[in-house]
Amino acid sequence: MKIPRCCSSDILVPGKTMAYMAPALILHYIRTHRYLPPACFLEAVLDCPEPGSAEYLDAIRKVAPNFWTFLG
Repeated sequence: MKIPRCCSSDILVPGKTMAYMAPALILHYIRTHRYLPPACFLEAVLDCPEPGSAEYLDAIRKVAPNFWTFLG
């Protein structure tokens, strides 16, 4: 998998009690710069439903009900 070297977007990961935002380049930071995200973020990533799926959107609404309003 080729990882881009520049990007200006973020990813949104629903956790058990909150949503996490991270730069889309987080995989680059992990692989190239040996960054280790917090354990709670890693757990949320491993449990995250497929982004864009109904399950994913429901998970975001559950932990961050005003997120979409905030962006709007």
